[in-house]
Amino acid sequence: MMKMPFSIKTRTGLDDQDTEEQIKFLVEVSKHVSMITIHGRTVKQ
Repeated sequence: MMKMPFSIKTRTGLDDQDTEEQIKFLVEVSKHVSMITIHGRTVKQ
C-alpha cells in the first residue's frame, strides 16, 4: 500500500450539538491523518 499525506479541514459551530461529537471524531481520526485544520469561526460569523 502506498502512503501519502492526508489532511482534514473542518469548521466548528455548524450546529451547537455537533461540536462534542465532532471533537471525538477528530481525536479518533487524528491517528490516521497527517494534519487536521479547524476553522474556528461559526457559519454566522
